[in-house]
Amino acid sequence: MANVFEITAGALSAKLLTFKADWSNGVRIQHRYLSRVDDSESGKERRSPRRVSMILTQSFDMLMTEDEAEEMRNLIGGLEEDYLLAVPLWPDAWLNAEYESNRRYDTQYVANFTEGTGGAVYAADSIPGSPTYTELAPVMFGKLLVEPRFKAINETHGTLRLTIEEDCPYSHRIEPNEFTSDTDWPSTLVPSWVSNPVEVSKNQIRRIQVAEMRQKQIDGQEWSYRYERGAGFTLIEDDIGTLLDFWHTKQGRVTSFDAPAWFAPGDSTADAPHGFQSRFDSENLDFTYINRKAVNCQLRLVTLPWESSSSAEFEIQKKVRLFKFEYMSPTPVEWYYTDHEASLTNTESTWTPGPFEMVGSNARDLKLTHRPFKIQSHEFSGSPLMLFIPYQPDAQLKVTVKEAPLNDLEDTEIIHSGRINGVDARSRELTAHGSFLGGILDSPFPRFRQGHVCNWVFGSVPCGVNLNDHLETGTIDSISSDGLTVTLTTAAGDADGYFERGKLHISDGLTFERRNIIGSTLGSGTQILEIDRPLIHNGVSAAVDFWPGCDKRYTGGCTRYNNKDRFGNAPFTPEVNLAVQQPQIEGGGKK
Repeated sequence: MANVFEITAGALSAKLLTFKADWSNGVRIQHRYLSRVDDSESGKERRSPRRVSMILTQSFDMLMTEDEAEEMRNLIGGLEEDYLLAVPLWPDAWLNAEYESNRRYDTQYVANFTEGTGGAVYAADSIPGSPTYTELAPVMFGKLLVEPRFKAINETHGTLRLTIEEDCPYSHRIEPNEFTSDTDWPSTLVPSWVSNPVEVSKNQIRRIQVAEMRQKQIDGQEWSYRYERGAGFTLIEDDIGTLLDFWHTKQGRVTSFDAPAWFAPGDSTADAPHGFQSRFDSENLDFTYINRKAVNCQLRLVTLPWESSSSAEFEIQKKVRLFKFEYMSPTPVEWYYTDHEASLTNTESTWTPGPFEMVGSNARDLKLTHRPFKIQSHEFSGSPLMLFIPYQPDAQLKVTVKEAPLNDLEDTEIIHSGRINGVDARSRELTAHGSFLGGILDSPFPRFRQGHVCNWVFGSVPCGVNLNDHLETGTIDSISSDGLTVTLTTAAGDADGYFERGKLHISDGLTFERRNIIGSTLGSGTQILEIDRPLIHNGVSAAVDFWPGCDKRYTGGCTRYNNKDRFGNAPFTPEVNLAVQQPQIEGGGKK
């Protein structure tokens, strides 16, 4: 009987595994909120979330018959590198009639794993009402966290340990169902006392030995006592959902709350209170489900002596980064990505989740220098960084990185703006190297070299030549075998050499190519152009734009384009620099 099904859920395709979990060793679920905590000796902390949704890891055993073991071994051996698995979230598996009232998790897709009729996947809001005996469970999409381990019972039967970590888009996530609205520790959650609660008081003082003194010295000025408390819990039915929802509301260890002391001898005092402002110690919440209605877990709380109850209810200000890439072909191509896990929209655009991260110091200062920066990424279809693989693109790729609060995406701050100079590829990892302000300034700061050569960029505002007035068009008629000579069918009848030092532009968008013209020869209804390197994306019949260049000489280009008054240098400077002593060459033979 089949236990592996090819399924489609929205935009995802996956292999659904409906092998039943063996509950004899329990089913383990790890819930994780990535977060960052920076603390100090005084107990003051700075905490921030790194992700707004949780990631699940499910680990369970399967008792397999001969046919099931064969099917599973064939599956594992045939997994491709981009595989995706889907498994039921076994602790939330219920009959259809019980599913909605008992489930602890909100999910986007639900699997039918009824023996003999399984394999169907429904959107969470489109579950069929009948038959009521259908077995349903949330679908968890992910990949193997560790290699599966078979343990043979005999030659044909065995057990398999499967550990799968969520690895899917935000649109396919799993979250806790709503069970509580408590802002402080729910009163129904009490330790089991099977494993005794533990309380450890820690002062943040460090004592150091100086010279040979008998008494140690205190290192540091600020210090505080902190209590760390741990306890075991056995939770039944709704209490499971209450703890899960409370932990979800606090985003793991990010937000603090009032919690009671589980060890509370005597009276509550300021130095030894019976209640504390606390937070969870870990970004993980680990459940071992004994069965679907009972859970064992261990929790640790950390006290926060500097935080009061009122400070616990602050709004978490998670910041996201927005990456705008622009490929500067004649018609620019733009990409909009965010490092957030879900798509974001503001008045500028919709920002798609993408694997981009600024790495290194990326420091900014007031100097108008082209400071280097790096962007770490990964190969994926449509990535703008793939323009650099295998060849350097013909137009600039610019990037603007903005930062904004998640709750106000219009309040953006530009933190980097520059040009991508190159991309290093190592396996599928991509590292983009760029320069801050590189190629961004409209008016470059000139560094004049006095002499006979014009300092202006041909066609720029200071130069004054409008390139569109000299633009010619044509169609590629033929290309030489070495790719360096292109014959164009064109109405341009200019003499030999006229287009030397000019530019040739072909196509637009991602197939845009730019070449330097080395020389030109007038043919019969054609121009034969020598270019600096072969074309890659375009060939015969492609439409082209081309125009002449400039030798940047007062008596050359400025005469051709009639813009001598714009010459960017000193054309009448003597050829010989009289301030520098010239070498004296004496003639004559032997004396």
